[in-house]
Amino acid sequence: MKAFIYLSPILSLLLYLFAPSAYSWGFCTVCFTFFLLIAIFLIKEDNKYVNSINFNLLFLLSFFLCSYAFPVFIYGTSSIIEAHILNHISSMGTFNHTSALCTFAISCYALGYILNRKTKSFYRATSEYQFKDIVAIKNGSKFLYFVTCVISIFVLIRFLRISSAGIEVEEAPFTFQLMTILLSIGLVISTRYFKVKGGFPTSIFQFFKQNLFYIIPAAIVLGLFFYIGDRLYIMVIALVVLTTYSLCVKRISYKKLILIGFIGVLVMFALRVTRTNSELSIRGAGVNAFIESTKNTSQNTSTFWDYFSDLTGISMELNAGYEYSQTHDLYYPGRIFVSLLAPFPLLPSMASETFFGVSTNQLSPGYAIATYTSTHAGSHCVIDAYMSYGLIGVCLLFLILGLFVGFVTNHVKTNVMYDVLYICLITNVVFATRGSLFFLIRPICWTCVLVVLLRIIKLSKN
Repeated sequence: MKAFIYLSPILSLLLYLFAPSAYSWGFCTVCFTFFLLIAIFLIKEDNKYVNSINFNLLFLLSFFLCSYAFPVFIYGTSSIIEAHILNHISSMGTFNHTSALCTFAISCYALGYILNRKTKSFYRATSEYQFKDIVAIKNGSKFLYFVTCVISIFVLIRFLRISSAGIEVEEAPFTFQLMTILLSIGLVISTRYFKVKGGFPTSIFQFFKQNLFYIIPAAIVLGLFFYIGDRLYIMVIALVVLTTYSLCVKRISYKKLILIGFIGVLVMFALRVTRTNSELSIRGAGVNAFIESTKNTSQNTSTFWDYFSDLTGISMELNAGYEYSQTHDLYYPGRIFVSLLAPFPLLPSMASETFFGVSTNQLSPGYAIATYTSTHAGSHCVIDAYMSYGLIGVCLLFLILGLFVGFVTNHVKTNVMYDVLYICLITNVVFATRGSLFFLIRPICWTCVLVVLLRIIKLSKN
């Protein structure tokens, strides 16, 4: 199978270069089959050596829904998103090219991943040095987590008091991101600490009981977001808790994962109703009206795929962006330097306006897609790279991603830094897939800086 992955970038590039001009379900299915073979191999390896909840599982699943689900499975089924996608695409033949382009991207990712991924488990018991490292940052992380939770709760309550409508909390985004990173640091440290000192949790209930300091504030924040109808941090907080438990305490079986995933899809689908009408949220209409509106929306769905429309609908951005790129020059290739400033608040906006004369929002390919289609639009990680850097950019960015993820995966369960980094990657991968790989820069950098600073502060006290 590794031989196939080594050859897959060349084979998928040939598919892209010789893609037929007229839509071909068979061609798109061939591209999907290439992807499926790679996905099965990577997920199987990670399940065996890392964890049942692993980066490749979430990345490749969301990548499939954003890239292949529509041209291979949804087109022609009268799905509620079919008209939306087709109304913004000039030629059905575009799906052939984007399917092959996505296969090329994922082939480059897989190549980078296996080049840097060891074929054996790197797990080892927590050493004395690691335990000292855990103790060194335990108290500092708890204090910072408490502070960010208090600020987060205050911001959400203030939002409820002053905002009569709207379901997206745009205030203090840095605080919420810091809180979720510190939540993952705290849960990892706590479980590793109890593993050495005794009282290691053996069930999800013990895990919650031992981590009430972290779980209760997170649950309050999650509940407030649910009440408002904003889904982003509901998913992030849930993934942090589930991934930490499965990675550090006890592996979650695939049967339970499927059940959890099913419940999660239903919750996200229910909250999707509030995105188009805030009056239908729990906050705006009450619990009974919210449930009734969710039932009505569910009854109007025509296919199973409609429940995943937030991801499958990204096919519009993928294909519209590709058509845009065929008649326009590369879209702000220099924006990579602005993206590298993402860890520093305000600097990206200043750099974008200073060097390009536009806002950071206008610098994103998603803005060009929205203008091109005259509708609200996001982006797709492949087209985001392709519109600014072409085929070479797609190859390099996905190769680098594979190398980095492989490196981090090698060191999972050996060090607090890598455990938290891995959780950080998992909790942000869905948003990066339906947006830009550059979205990962800020949480990765903040995670590393936070762990290092907590160590330095403790060492300075000693």
